[in-house]
Amino acid sequence: MIYTLMDANKVTMDAIANELISTPENLAFLNNVNGSLIELMVEKLNFGQKTVIFYDHNKRHVTFTAVKTMYSESKFLKYQILSISHNRMTAIYTLFSRWSQNGNNKRNAKNPFKCKAFMEYTKEMPIYNADYILFMA
Repeated sequence: MIYTLMDANKVTMDAIANELISTPENLAFLNNVNGSLIELMVEKLNFGQKTVIFYDHNKRHVTFTAVKTMYSESKFLKYQILSISHNRMTAIYTLFSRWSQNGNNKRNAKNPFKCKAFMEYTKEMPIYNADYILFMA
């Protein structure tokens, strides 16, 4: 599976919804979020709160949780290091849980950082370049 790092200032809501629906773990990676619609939607949310994208052309909606990882915006980290570190850890554990639920955790590893197969899997993703990771709820 090829994952796309989408530019939050150029991507459409339909494209985000399609990415969330089409990936095996139901996730999307966004960067360049400063001033974007996504930033406005999730700025005041805590992890676990949900945001809805209305998916107009099929009259459906997609509900997602946003995790602020801010990998491309490292200049801001000195002010928010604890919350961003927590968010990054939460994103990895959430991804590991979904990866395991899809039957990929053959050795029943408990820790994503000690699971070689999972760490290899994350190398295929733009996870360490994303400012936000969206997980479909």
